[in-house]
Amino acid sequence: MLRTIHKETYFHVSRGGSWESGREYFIGEEENHFIRNHMNREFVIKAAGANGLPLNIAASAMLYHLKTGEKPPELERIYHFEADKTIHEALAMSQHYLTLIREMILEDVRKEYFPEMPSRKKCMWVIPDKKESLAFWLPRLKNPEATILKVELSGKLHRSPQRNLMLNSFSASYIRQNAFTYWMGNTSSELADDECIFQGQMKVVEVINQ
Repeated sequence: MLRTIHKETYFHVSRGGSWESGREYFIGEEENHFIRNHMNREFVIKAAGANGLPLNIAASAMLYHLKTGEKPPELERIYHFEADKTIHEALAMSQHYLTLIREMILEDVRKEYFPEMPSRKKCMWVIPDKKESLAFWLPRLKNPEATILKVELSGKLHRSPQRNLMLNSFSASYIRQNAFTYWMGNTSSELADDECIFQGQMKVVEVINQ
């Protein structure tokens, strides 16, 4: 559900950027850290040379090794050929690209049907100033590098149940249906685990270091 808000208090868990207490920032002109990180991340074995060995090729070599007991000579010295490690690497890679696919479909649906909504490519994720919401989101988002900001927001805020964002390997058509439901937003009560995205003017009230 889209709302226009004015000087409302929220919290943001930042994993990138430099923020100063008391300063104002406009959110919505540049791609956010989340999108930049996903667009620029690679899954390669760096020891393979200047460009690295793509992880999907290494996983194919691992499958060949499990079937035949042999290791491709050109990869034997640079890849570990440990099945459990390969599974974890492949899972991380699949989750990453599933996220990218989800975000691309969400943006495509937004542009086509909901152009008034904040773009997830340029938005900021925020948490309502409510005990239930903070109790749900802060433990999931905090890490040693993160900074918590208390912010005052004026602009567009979209709130929607996070269940519409669950990663799965269903069809793109299914993901597109979920994307449409996501942009429809809350139609009844607000939930503590709702996701809130914001675009507009932000004032940093307080920088809270962990």
